[in-house]
Amino acid sequence: IHYFFDHIPFTEDSDLNVCFRQGTLVCDAEQIEARYAQKSDLTPFKDFQIIHDNHDKMVESKSGPIIFFSANSPYVELMLEEFCEAVFSTLPHATIHGNIINPTPEVINFAKQVSARFQNRLILSSIQSKYETTTAYTCGRFFAMPDVLAYHQSPVIAVDMDAMILPTFTELLEIGDIYHFACLDTQRLEPASQFQASIMIFTPNEITDLFLDYLKSFCAPKLHQPSRINWMLDQAGLYSIIHYFQISQPHFI
Repeated sequence: IHYFFDHIPFTEDSDLNVCFRQGTLVCDAEQIEARYAQKSDLTPFKDFQIIHDNHDKMVESKSGPIIFFSANSPYVELMLEEFCEAVFSTLPHATIHGNIINPTPEVINFAKQVSARFQNRLILSSIQSKYETTTAYTCGRFFAMPDVLAYHQSPVIAVDMDAMILPTFTELLEIGDIYHFACLDTQRLEPASQFQASIMIFTPNEITDLFLDYLKSFCAPKLHQPSRINWMLDQAGLYSIIHYFQISQPHFI
């Protein structure tokens, strides 16, 4: 193994790097159970808290969907206004819940100002991450989601901030009333590309909480690695845990 790593540029060559990550990030049942058994030993994220809300608007928002994103401060500063405009132009009765990872005071103030522009229909939370990598930021939504679901007590649609919100998005709104969890199955052969994390729907219940526990325990041991090693860890987690649940929790699927 050391010989191959010394002589083959798995991490430097772009094509080999994709193959390397696709082949090494997914796990079998034995590895998944071992990680789950050690979940309490790893706490890469902590201190989730609501930092801005509007209870009157929350009551009003029960008639509309809850759209969730999670990102670090620079990405929030870059994308937030455009994201809110895209969501509210398509889903005028929606509530957006934005989770900021390692927020700066400046970005918190900026996000509150954006929320005021949209009648405070932007709820803000924060969570602290031990690691400041793109992979940690993408996986952060799994670690924040249990608290988000407990706060809203309604299905939550998690999307990437750079996703295009089209009018057909409304076709997804009833899925949370039917399934515990849903995401796009691309049916691609690459394991870490089959189930897309760009849009996911979570419904608050015990089975979803268990699913998220497994996802968190899957991701946590790999988050210390650089992104050239662990990029797509979130989707490798979806692939591995969905297949694991098909065997161990068939009533979930």
